[in-house]
Amino acid sequence: MRKALITFALVSVTPASALAESFTFESRNDIVNRLVAPVAGSKTIVAQFSSGGITATYSNRKVVSKSNCATWPAPPGGMFTTSGACMATDTDGSRYTVVVSCRIVDEKGGLSDCFGQLTGVAGVYQGKTGTVSWRSTSAADFKSSTATGTGMWN
Repeated sequence: MRKALITFALVSVTPASALAESFTFESRNDIVNRLVAPVAGSKTIVAQFSSGGITATYSNRKVVSKSNCATWPAPPGGMFTTSGACMATDTDGSRYTVVVSCRIVDEKGGLSDCFGQLTGVAGVYQGKTGTVSWRSTSAADFKSSTATGTGMWN
């Protein structure tokens, strides 16, 4: 009985900010620059730089962010085809990074499944980590993409 009371007391004083928080999101990115680097004896490396917007929907609010991303080919032989990193900034100045791994599921259709690690670096995200996954769809001209996904801050 005593053990149960102590556990309850500890749980009841845990701040709400320490609880996991799930969200869904939609985003759009436009490619702002592309670097094409031929490599002797290997495949050409194409790095892309993009910027865009994210709208995340939590249980009690919506959060709008601007994002800047860089992506490049993943090392050969693995399940992922693309790696990357993004910095997102909310309208209140809160910031987080996303380290990205994607795999093409339909090259002609421009579809990729992506997974990422969230790291809070400022504001409401400071000290938090999380995960995110999404389906990305490239425009027909491959100059922009949209995504729909889900994530969780720990």
